[in-house]
Amino acid sequence: MQNVVFKKLHVEGFGSIATPLKVNLSRKGLYLVTGHNGSGKTSIFNALVWCLYGTHVKGGVAEDISTYQTLREKNHKGTKVSLSLIANDEEYLIEREKDYKEEKAKRSGLKVFKHGEELTDLSSIPLAEEYIQTTIMSVDREIFMSAYFFGQNILRFLGLSDRERKSVLSSLVEDACVSNLQSAMSEKCEELKEQQQEAHNKIQLYEERLKSEQEHLEANEECSKANRDKEERDKQQTKREIEIAKAKLAKLKPECEIDTKAYVTLRETQKIYQSRKLDLEEKRRPIEKLSRTSVLAKQKLSEKLHQRNDLEGELKKMSEAQIDCSKCGHTMNAYPEQDIVALTAKLSQIEKEISRLIHEVRTSKEELSAIHDEVDEMRWQLGECPEERLTDALQDKIREKQGEITSLEALLLNHEERLSALDKNTLYHIDIDKLKEKIQEAKAGMKEVSAKQETLKKEHGLFKGVKTLTSGNKFYSYLLNGFLTELNKQLNYYSNSFHMSVEASIDTNKVSLPLCVRVKQEEGVVTPYTSLSGGERSRVDLIFAFAISTVFQSKKLNLNFLLLDEVFEGLDASGREVLVNCIRARQASFSGAIFVISHGNFFSGFADGELEVSKTPSGTVLEEH
Repeated sequence: MQNVVFKKLHVEGFGSIATPLKVNLSRKGLYLVTGHNGSGKTSIFNALVWCLYGTHVKGGVAEDISTYQTLREKNHKGTKVSLSLIANDEEYLIEREKDYKEEKAKRSGLKVFKHGEELTDLSSIPLAEEYIQTTIMSVDREIFMSAYFFGQNILRFLGLSDRERKSVLSSLVEDACVSNLQSAMSEKCEELKEQQQEAHNKIQLYEERLKSEQEHLEANEECSKANRDKEERDKQQTKREIEIAKAKLAKLKPECEIDTKAYVTLRETQKIYQSRKLDLEEKRRPIEKLSRTSVLAKQKLSEKLHQRNDLEGELKKMSEAQIDCSKCGHTMNAYPEQDIVALTAKLSQIEKEISRLIHEVRTSKEELSAIHDEVDEMRWQLGECPEERLTDALQDKIREKQGEITSLEALLLNHEERLSALDKNTLYHIDIDKLKEKIQEAKAGMKEVSAKQETLKKEHGLFKGVKTLTSGNKFYSYLLNGFLTELNKQLNYYSNSFHMSVEASIDTNKVSLPLCVRVKQEEGVVTPYTSLSGGERSRVDLIFAFAISTVFQSKKLNLNFLLLDEVFEGLDASGREVLVNCIRARQASFSGAIFVISHGNFFSGFADGELEVSKTPSGTVLEEH
């Protein structure tokens, strides 16, 4: 049984409902829905049916459900209806749109959200509608309308055709027992059919295996002796190849070790040569500096020598210049004595610098000579470097020998494993007895599977017979008669409020199994439903609606919602009083909310609330009292 709780209904742009309107459906008790004609009372619940099944309460889809042109404003977005509900403890949100403008684009479609996440695999409206009908609601539109909607403008259950009424009743009956039984039988039949096919496939495999093993046995018996001779020849050949490989390895390994040592020595010699060469370069670096220093010192010495010669010539000239004194008549030097003294001191200073430069030149020459001697000694000790090509050639030779050694070791290991297998008699050994055992195992397995296949065939026939029996019209009639007993119990409960007795039965002699309804008045007169007046039919229709809703609630769909649309229309005061008592009786066994659309308040004193619907220039509005 499916447990469904309607939570909240959000309607926008539907008929006279232009602006967003929210209705709380998760109530308990009886609620009046009042308002003038055309205010939008029925449109609210019409939107609910459209959201779930894509059609109107009346069943058609031709009528334009969009907001009326006269109510549309500049910011009109289009039509959108959403319903939040809980089905068997799973939270769902259903959104249906028609030309709904959002983010500068118009959309039309149907979305289903489960626990806040959209079910993206429902990529089309038909897939989403099928999911809503089968998984969430578990009933189609006709059954839903027959059990939970009732009003003067809604198709009554007894106004349906025999085929439509049978569909409604079949949904209850088959869901209770036949559907589960047939589903179980179908699953069992399919399971047995698969097991039979699996057994058949196993038998074929056993037959192929048996044939292969027998052919193998015959062939191996003939070549068993030839294999033994081949085994002995192969063993001797393998031993010879092992000896050859060992001899090659005994020769190659010492040669490879000698070459490796020579290679290491050669590499060490090259490293020593490179190190000494670097030391020689380091030693030769001061030569250039000392050479430049010596050259500069010689240049300065040459300049100082020229200066000395010039000063000596000038001093000699000054010393030899004589003049006669006019006063005493004696001969005297033509230059002042202090000039000669200064020039002599300057000449002495230059002599000192010349001596220093001569010492500096001599010292640089000696240092250069010593460094040249050391360089010549180091060059003599350095000798010649071994050629790199000799090292590379030796390395290639070592690699070649190592590769050959690795190949010989792998070949030797392979030969030894082969020889071990030949010694254990496993390479060419043929176990004739083991082959015979495999043949016997295949025969036993095929016998066991064949027996299982026969058992499966008998079980499949049995379950198929049960399935055929439960699919027949007579079996369905039997179950339907049992169900009608419970339905008549509810009919009797609700018809007592109208001081009448309503009884339903089926005609099992006809394939369509038509429903017969008889009404017994207070006077004791029994009248068929088709002979009743309009008012009496309305009462019987309401009784059937309550009875079927009660049965649905206990067997098929436990829903917290029931709608009665203007059921008081055309009834006098006494009829309305009786109908109020009937609705109160239904309320006593109903755990959800009963919404009664009416122009008058006939439930003063015991209604749990009132939803007043009014029509304004901007559309339908809802106020709760």
